[in-house]
Amino acid sequence: MNTTSSADITLSSPADLVAAIPHLVGYRPTDSAVLVGLDEGHIKVTLRADLPLASGCFDVFADVITTMRRNDATAVVLVGFGEAARVTPVVDHLLPRLHGADIEVLDAIRVTGGTFWSYVCPEPTCCPPEGKPVPRDSRIEAAFVGEGMVAAPDRNAVAAQIDPVDFETRNHVALHLCDFKRTARLDRLVNAKRDRAAENTAKLAGAAKGVEAGTMPGLALTAKLGWAIAETSTGYKTALAIVDAGDHAHGLALWIWLARHHTGIYRSRAAAMTAYAAWRRGNGVLAGEAVGVALRLQPTCRLAQAVGLALSNGFPPAKVPPFSEVIP
Repeated sequence: MNTTSSADITLSSPADLVAAIPHLVGYRPTDSAVLVGLDEGHIKVTLRADLPLASGCFDVFADVITTMRRNDATAVVLVGFGEAARVTPVVDHLLPRLHGADIEVLDAIRVTGGTFWSYVCPEPTCCPPEGKPVPRDSRIEAAFVGEGMVAAPDRNAVAAQIDPVDFETRNHVALHLCDFKRTARLDRLVNAKRDRAAENTAKLAGAAKGVEAGTMPGLALTAKLGWAIAETSTGYKTALAIVDAGDHAHGLALWIWLARHHTGIYRSRAAAMTAYAAWRRGNGVLAGEAVGVALRLQPTCRLAQAVGLALSNGFPPAKVPPFSEVIP
């Protein structure tokens, strides 16, 4: 199950919620169950899971109650995307468990094609038996876009955000990296007293600011920044501090750039930083994809492991200490 936090946007109707779901999840879900946890009308957490393929297989929902409580959600809306034969059993399984845990169920909705129905709303003027069309271009969508939460068309499009760039470009970065590492070794011998920590900090902060403004680093600087966060403790800690401070959108665009342009352990570290920044920003889907990239390349990456643990257990970012203070 994927866990996502969200912007503080108030929803006032089932149509609002249906319009919000793609932005809360990060993409337009299909064959999915989505639970939106709320408190006093404000979104606290969003959970998404694939609809079970077999009847009675509900293990993926075992931690729903714990996750809702962990995120201070006192009420929930359940939305199933798919055919009634697959959505209704999930609704029937979850509703009594949520009620039994004293979590108020505000609504349970099925979305099939371009129409949605409510399982619990008895008002035909609000939720007619024939369903209502899924809203398009609503004020809710505009509000989420204004918060920078743009829905991708599908999950593959989210994963594609950190796909590698073309081989030739990555090869140029790798050549710059080799040259830089050779000169760095010589520089350490010749200039032993040089303050490289301050230089790494300034370059990373400057690059994060530049990328946020649309100025991408050149390939030589891309190589140097990837090296700094992967092979120097000061670069790594500076990157974590940028994410924790929330400056320059947590540096997310820079970490994505580095992950796409580097290979091996350098791509792994940049992907892990992407995961951490995405999680802090409430984009659990991108964070999960980046964790997968990082761990496939470097299974022992502690940062990726930590973000993966936070995602799988539904820990809200606001309740987790800054990693720059707890990860050595």
